[in-house]
Amino acid sequence: MLTTITAISAAPGAHSGDPMAASAQFRQDLRSDVNDASLPSKDVRAIAVAGATVWAGTSAGIASRSVEGGQWTLRSPAVAARIAPDGKAGAWAATDRGFLHLAPNGDATPLAGLEKAAGVWIAPAKEGGAWCLEAQRLLRWDGAIKAAFPAPEGMELDWVAEDAAGRVFLGARLIAGGYSSGERGVAVSYIRQLLKLDGGRLQPHNSIANSRGRSVDDELLAGAIDGSGLIWIGTPDGLNLTDGDSWWSALDGRDGLPSNDTRCIAPGVDGTLWTGTPAGACRLKEGRWSLFRGKRWLPGDDIRAIAPDGRGGAWLATGDGVGRIVSTPITLQQKAAHFEEITLARHNRNGYITISRMTDGDYAVEASDNDGLWSAVYCAAECFRYAVTKEPTARDLARRSMQAIMDLERLTGVSGLPARAVLRDGETHVWQSQGHWHRSSVNPSYQWKGDTSSDELDGHFFICPIYYDLVADDAEKAELRAYVRRLTDHLLSHNYRLFDVTGQPTRWGIFNPESLNDDLSWEENRALNSLSILAYLKVAFHMTGDQRYQTAYEELIHRHHYLLNTLYTKQLPPFSVNHSDDQLEFLDYYSILQYERNPEYRRILLLTLERSWQIARPERAALFNVIYGAVTGHPCDVQQTLQTLTEWPWDLRHWTVKNSDRSDVRLNPDATDGLLSQTVLPYGERRTMQWSDNPYALDGGDDGKTEYDGTAWLLPYWMARHWRIIESDSTLARGNRG
Repeated sequence: MLTTITAISAAPGAHSGDPMAASAQFRQDLRSDVNDASLPSKDVRAIAVAGATVWAGTSAGIASRSVEGGQWTLRSPAVAARIAPDGKAGAWAATDRGFLHLAPNGDATPLAGLEKAAGVWIAPAKEGGAWCLEAQRLLRWDGAIKAAFPAPEGMELDWVAEDAAGRVFLGARLIAGGYSSGERGVAVSYIRQLLKLDGGRLQPHNSIANSRGRSVDDELLAGAIDGSGLIWIGTPDGLNLTDGDSWWSALDGRDGLPSNDTRCIAPGVDGTLWTGTPAGACRLKEGRWSLFRGKRWLPGDDIRAIAPDGRGGAWLATGDGVGRIVSTPITLQQKAAHFEEITLARHNRNGYITISRMTDGDYAVEASDNDGLWSAVYCAAECFRYAVTKEPTARDLARRSMQAIMDLERLTGVSGLPARAVLRDGETHVWQSQGHWHRSSVNPSYQWKGDTSSDELDGHFFICPIYYDLVADDAEKAELRAYVRRLTDHLLSHNYRLFDVTGQPTRWGIFNPESLNDDLSWEENRALNSLSILAYLKVAFHMTGDQRYQTAYEELIHRHHYLLNTLYTKQLPPFSVNHSDDQLEFLDYYSILQYERNPEYRRILLLTLERSWQIARPERAALFNVIYGAVTGHPCDVQQTLQTLTEWPWDLRHWTVKNSDRSDVRLNPDATDGLLSQTVLPYGERRTMQWSDNPYALDGGDDGKTEYDGTAWLLPYWMARHWRIIESDSTLARGNRG
């Protein structure tokens, strides 16, 4: 899905690297809704685009509409097996009521002499007119039947195509036992073969084994000829290519083909190639295969026919209606604006940002386990946006969320204890997560959710210095300093633990040496929680200048070896990779490395960050890449980050996806928590996710019943803009961010 973005570099003196232009265009794949009640039937068998008109052959007849929009109009009651453009803004149709010509004005006219034929296929002829295919004969028609070629004995014809050199090829089925496919109640087996019109006769093509050592005979399901004369053959085991003579090659899942079982093929004039399968549509574009499957992309996965639009998109005939994929040129700035709009419209609950449930056109935002964390990363995105653009809207959104985040602590009635979430009585468009909820002693019209985790504190200490440095005015800075003091003093006064309103430590708010160093049950969290508390203290010292926090920081490093503890990050077996912890770890690295200048301490911190990034690197996680580049100045896989940002789905609903049965997927044999792939699939082909989710997970989703906010995309984008990893203009200079 990635298309070329112009690479540019920062002006002299800017942060080193090889940034990209946010204003350069790429092509974003979108689903376009064209499947309305005016379509005669959702059972669509054929599709074609001819000039400004799109034609759909359904079980209730042939309909048309403008490519630009409008309703479908029934043009003929005939059921079409195939519709093909005639090259003159009209189309040909092979139907159960004969062969038709479809005019741009919608008129459907029977072809003379073929009014009662049972059409199987139709294709334009190089010399004018059409090749008309019945089950038992091929007809050359141009105003009248000019020639007829019977099928070889015992064969039925499937499809026909003529290349630019005038060679005519056909697909055929050899009927075992001589029975016709039209005879009901008879078990019929087929052997499929490729035929060629040669010497006035239809003769079996002299094929050989393909490059994978399999014969293409007996398995041919579909065929098409591209503009270069290559013949593409679809089989249950993938694609075969031939030059029409004796040379054959094969493509399957090992070559990136997402689904081998190819039922239709459609080469595009723009260099794309589309294939239809019972499990979605595959597109070959600029050397990469993509899979369009599920409700994110299609009304149904059973693809019967495809009509490429010449611009990277296509119209698709499915068993559940007409689908359309549009590949439209946009910029990263436009994509950011789209996600900003979605997030503000359906995910901003008085400054708190998280997922929403979608029901009957309405929505409800979750009061979640981690409102502090999710709102913090959103607020950070708006802070970076404001730093880059100086837009008052970005400042106002950041301010609203920052105040909401601080309310999480103010409403608990316990100094330094932030709630997981707060909920005001009478709120609408909200649903309440399960957990330990308490009535606020500060404002009884609020409830707050307790047992706050380290995840929440990571979010608070991540956003506070970012807002402080980039957005806050003098009054807000004083307020933030007091806020961070309360959070940090709470931890110091409780031996580096977060105490709940119950007077007991929360389950995960544990950072004290006795637990992390001596209690084996905390071994898995030793590295992350050591890094977290060091980051908190470094942030507190940066914002307040209070030497107490630096002293505590030094004590944890020298007396309790917390800096050495970070060396165990991603190192201790047999723990599985925890992607939620990965996100928290990178947020902590950003917080601490912004302000730690001691080269001796940075030596260890950068060593552990380097290992963590190298392990996560194959995931193409935009946030992790950008944080790594921002705090180190090293090359940070900008192209891979760009690929992730461009692939990210436009539609953020949690559509159900299934990838575990794909031909191109290799399962991880060591996975213990579900079906995982060995490599990361394109982000637009997986379930909608956040950076805390596992990008190797193959299946999931809830049929679009929930929608994610746009923060997972917006934070790395605006952070990259702030650090000039992604640029906004076309200034050309040198760099090596890579």
